[in-house]
Amino acid sequence: MMRESFLFKLHSHKIQPGVQADPNRFRHAYDSPNGKCRVFKIQSVSKESKAWVADPKNRVCDAPGSWYCSGQYPPALQKVLEEKKDFEQLEDFNKGDKGDSEYQALYHENLKKKGQGKPISTGTARSEEQKKPWKLDRDINEDEIKKIN
Repeated sequence: MMRESFLFKLHSHKIQPGVQADPNRFRHAYDSPNGKCRVFKIQSVSKESKAWVADPKNRVCDAPGSWYCSGQYPPALQKVLEEKKDFEQLEDFNKGDKGDSEYQALYHENLKKKGQGKPISTGTARSEEQKKPWKLDRDINEDEIKKIN
């Protein structure tokens, strides 16, 4: 499954045998001296998208004539962007999840107790539903397991 991911293909492009980014979409342009950064040029960009990006009316700048413009994606990419799922950390306290506020409250309570020399709580404020062990949502056969490993 990992080998089919977009990120894996760009990361391992022509480094691992048999792994290559789509040559119709990406051309390898640069590797940093120690190989930590790789740059790819996107191929086959439509003329309409290039014209849309070049038009100053489509720039989102912090002030008129400013050097800082955050930019935006062309309309042709809206379908792709609607399907995306943003990355989030498991401990992302900015999500506003109810369990996070309980966890933070327990954490601060334990800090206070520790400073006073009192024993701290070993339990967590997580609900029973959150304590359930992780389980696959589908069956995996032996061939898939060998492929993953």
